[in-house]
Amino acid sequence: MTAGGPARLIKIVNNFMVIVNDSVIKLNSLYVGLDLQYDVILGSNVLRVSNLCLNLSSGQLCKTPNTLPQCHLTVLNNNSELTTPIINMLFDKYNMAFSSNDFDLGNCQIFAKKQTYLPIDKINKKNPYYECPLHMQSEALALAEKLVQSNVLSRGMGDVIHPVILIRKPNGKQRFIADLRRVNSITEKMVSQILTANNLLSSLQCFKYISKFDLTQGFFQIKINSDEKRYYGIKIGEHYFYYNTLIQGSKNSSILFVSVMQDIYSTINNFTHSKNLFR
Repeated sequence: MTAGGPARLIKIVNNFMVIVNDSVIKLNSLYVGLDLQYDVILGSNVLRVSNLCLNLSSGQLCKTPNTLPQCHLTVLNNNSELTTPIINMLFDKYNMAFSSNDFDLGNCQIFAKKQTYLPIDKINKKNPYYECPLHMQSEALALAEKLVQSNVLSRGMGDVIHPVILIRKPNGKQRFIADLRRVNSITEKMVSQILTANNLLSSLQCFKYISKFDLTQGFFQIKINSDEKRYYGIKIGEHYFYYNTLIQGSKNSSILFVSVMQDIYSTINNFTHSKNLFR
């Protein structure tokens, strides 16, 4: 499934070797699209592992000497002797626009559109409630406290309570997941025409802006309306919290996020790259 709708893909059985900027890259999973209009789709892992950037103005790949996330952009040209000082200057001058850690979300006053919910007594009874596993609770609480400090969560009991589990990511870090099937069962599905990647990329030209808002994965920076927070409660042991922001896994979060992106991209005419822009 793509942003523009379903796409038909055929998987190539054998591994595939490609050369990008003189670097040999082994692709373990390669798919051929039957009806996509892309020349090539590069997974973010290919760009990240190869330490490459994509120049959205020219379509060329370039090597960057710095592996820090804030340096995954190309400024002016591909000459690292020129671009590295410029990147460092931007970081020094606008350091508040760069996150210092995974929970440093900045102070963005962006609100999602309001959603519509059925009465709480209409929650699908087939969606079971279960407790956060005991062996996960201490680590889950530690992550929840960090989310409270980032204003993603607030302490308190919501009207609809959901369980929390931790999923270990490939990098070894734990991912904090709320099972939102209960509220999803009473959330009315929003229908919206989502822009394709080509539409978004065609709007980007030269780099002009420094943004505190993550233009590719800013779910936690988009706030939900105050009267909706009661639907997004979670419980860890005897501790209760509720969400203040969009949550991955909520029925309409993707549509609401893209809606915000459409509003932002309509006012931005810039040149940027993030390791998560391509999926």
